[in-house]
Amino acid sequence: MLVAIIALSSDRITDWIIEEWYLSKLRSVDEAEKKIAAEKLAEMRSIKAVPVLIELFEKEPGEPRHLPYSAKALVKIGEPAVSSLIEELVVRDRIPWRCVSYTLKDIGRPAVPDLVSKLKSDDAEVRRLAAHTLGKMRQGAEAAVPALIELLKDPNQSVRLAVAEAFPGIGKGAKAAAPALVEALRDDSYEVRRTAALSLAKTGCAPEALTRVVEALRKCLEDDHEGVQVNAAVALRKIESGRWGWCSYGWWRKPAGK
Repeated sequence: MLVAIIALSSDRITDWIIEEWYLSKLRSVDEAEKKIAAEKLAEMRSIKAVPVLIELFEKEPGEPRHLPYSAKALVKIGEPAVSSLIEELVVRDRIPWRCVSYTLKDIGRPAVPDLVSKLKSDDAEVRRLAAHTLGKMRQGAEAAVPALIELLKDPNQSVRLAVAEAFPGIGKGAKAAAPALVEALRDDSYEVRRTAALSLAKTGCAPEALTRVVEALRKCLEDDHEGVQVNAAVALRKIESGRWGWCSYGWWRKPAGK
């Protein structure tokens, strides 16, 4: 037993030494060394590495859709990095928010609860960014749909617009938002109405809501804004052709010969 305890302690000490060594390499002036260190610390899922990697993220050039190695390491670390990244969305004075958003998107499901909590932030911009990020996730964000539906009533137009845009990116689970999107077709903002119409075309709805959706979209054909009319027409055309929403999953299809 004593030998086993000594061996375990020795392994932990060795891991600690290795982790500290790679952490020191993250501050190297050599980019190749920093990249290797980031990859190794990500494999170790090092919590200590998170703030250092975020510091690198701040300084490292990179387009949002082509995340730099520091961001990729944060994605691999996963859940332990979420709270620190969420804080960057809140502060927004160091790292471009799109880079943070794409990193959280790639982390996926573990980031959803924290993002949902930010949908209730007092800061409208935080609410908007949280909705935007959830709309990029595809898998795992279905749990956010009820909170996003409530946010379609937000007093801030930018937030409502971000929410309306988010539903198609969430996937099949977003069809529950159809009644709320129908209500959004009467929003004071033409941008929200236009986006809601297109989102309905992409997300679809439950069969029992189809009649209401069609009626609402037909009314939009008489909207004062051309963009709303066009998107409503696109949605209606997709319904008529049977190529809308999640029809490939079999929940609704145009009857043969119609």
